[in-house]
Amino acid sequence: METVAIMEIISLDDTKGTVSLQRVADPFETLPVKVSLAKDLPAFDDDFKEISEFCADSPKRLREKLKSMKLGEDA
Repeated sequence: METVAIMEIISLDDTKGTVSLQRVADPFETLPVKVSLAKDLPAFDDDFKEISEFCADSPKRLREKLKSMKLGEDA
């Protein structure tokens, strides 16, 4: 397993059940700058779907970024 990014907790809200994270280190910029995770909120299902889709595409974005970096070095 490889570390892709380092995230820092910027807020916790026990009453709403939310956690907000901010990107600290992400050399390939594969994750968003800020992410909020929540449980039992009205938009939870939509948010979960959006985050899941974003994360599912992140390996693809990483490969494309690495490929373009490699092509840039070969030039």
